Amino acid sequence: MGDLKEESRMNILIAEDAPFLQLLNGELMNVWGYDFDMVSDGREAAP
Repeated sequence: MGDLKEESRMNILIAEDAPFLQLLNGELMNVWGYDFDMVSDGREAAP
């Protein structure tokens, strides 16, 4: 059985208004090797 990350491609969108949590989530996604987009609030996430 392979790595779940390699078996399924997904689009990750993080909507977070707190700068510290943006930084934390971004660092975690980078460490885990995921590509992602980040916006500062829900209005940016859903046009």
